[in-house]
Amino acid sequence: MCHIDNQPLSDVDYQQIKMFNVLICSNLSGKTYNLIWACFSQELQMNSLYQVHLQIAKLSHVIEHTYDCCVNSSCCCFIACFASLNACPYCKEPHYKSDGWTPLQTFHYLPIGPRLKVLYLNDKFSELLQYHGTLDLDSATIDNVFHGDHYHSLL
Repeated sequence: MCHIDNQPLSDVDYQQIKMFNVLICSNLSGKTYNLIWACFSQELQMNSLYQVHLQIAKLSHVIEHTYDCCVNSSCCCFIACFASLNACPYCKEPHYKSDGWTPLQTFHYLPIGPRLKVLYLNDKFSELLQYHGTLDLDSATIDNVFHGDHYHSLL
């Protein structure tokens, strides 16, 4: 198996991918992972959670973006003209904890562009994503979204 740059994956890469898979599939919290890492990192040859995330981002070319947001989650994202605010302009909840630096709530975002690029760089997925180009659009049977009237009206 190769990563995106067509370089073979190292044993360390495989280990990081497996650890990331454990994190995702088990819904293991960062706090729990860090506790396990602090106690067993030597015996299990584990990297810190930060290092695991960096390696996965490097291998996948998908970088997570973290934004401060209102504790009510949907009110406000503290970016652009809201970045310097100390409270939500809508519900007035504070932006930061009492230390004045740590946000009360963050939102983690994986941009869609790099994720789609990664899919198209993989030959197998690229072929799957382009299947609609091989469909008979004049078929009388509607068994796919691409056979629908709305899709045809967009062509």
